[in-house]
Amino acid sequence: MIITTDTNESTGYGKIVRNGQGNVVDIVTGNGSAGERSGMFEGNSSMYCFDTPLLVSVLGRIGCNNANEEYCLTDAIKILIKDGRKVGAYKAPFEETIGVHDKFQLMKVSKLLNRRICRNHMKEGVTIVDPDTTWIEASVKIEQDAEILPNTILEGATVIGEDAVIGPNARLTDSLVEDDVIIYNSIVAGSTIRRGACIGPYSYIRPGSTIGAHVRIGKSVEVKNAQIGDYSKALSLAYIGDADIGENVNYGSGSIIANFDGNVKNRTKIGDNSFIGSNSSLIAPVRIADNAYIAAGSTITDDVPVYSMAIARNRQIVKENWVLNKNRVRSQKDTDQ
Repeated sequence: MIITTDTNESTGYGKIVRNGQGNVVDIVTGNGSAGERSGMFEGNSSMYCFDTPLLVSVLGRIGCNNANEEYCLTDAIKILIKDGRKVGAYKAPFEETIGVHDKFQLMKVSKLLNRRICRNHMKEGVTIVDPDTTWIEASVKIEQDAEILPNTILEGATVIGEDAVIGPNARLTDSLVEDDVIIYNSIVAGSTIRRGACIGPYSYIRPGSTIGAHVRIGKSVEVKNAQIGDYSKALSLAYIGDADIGENVNYGSGSIIANFDGNVKNRTKIGDNSFIGSNSSLIAPVRIADNAYIAAGSTITDDVPVYSMAIARNRQIVKENWVLNKNRVRSQKDTDQ
């Protein structure tokens, strides 16, 4: 049996010739004549179902007397036909038979498969605004009433919960996203995002992270191998690596955790209801207790007890008229540059 298809392709498919009983009597390969290959014809997909002993019996009779000096499995069918064996054909939809010989054809069949995946999700109640710019692997699971916006990629064992909004410009890999989550202009890999959290824009949630319920991860925040408790927030320009952060923590803009000492990664713990001031550095390993405050611009190297405030910065020094005394007044030309 041969899997065939109706096609108007001018190359790439041999033409199936049937007799009055519908059996295959020939396969016309190569370019053929204009009359043989013009318009629609029944093409050979190169997918076959053989009687194994018969196939084995003719393999030794296949030659390579052709322009490319190739051994072609199609010749086995022609030999069986000449031997009087019956060869049938089953016609399948064209898109099920497309061959892949180069990267361009791979792109074409990938689009067909992706559109089918998107269509199946939409039939189950998922909103996909633009299937042409949305790429979803077959292994991904999406609950109904989730919304997938343009330029989104969903990969691996990713699961998207109900009423979640993913995208635009998001990429999720091997991650669990619970109900009511919003992720836009961001990357999430190998992580869990709990119910009602909001991620983005331009955030990067790296593997091993758990973002708690109703957490807000804002602009240009990177989280790596960290656990962040419910209702905490890091709104911009921050790094949280190898850390356990409690609930209702304010993690200030520009703050970082210095988790790598050049040899090993060290872990930091921040307790519930703590406040990390902007532009602070936490030098791991360090523990910030519940309800502690870190003053903005501090570099913290020691543990901070409960209900305490830590300030670790040099006092400001103002030298009056220093600019004039040092002849450092900038000209208009300097400022234009």
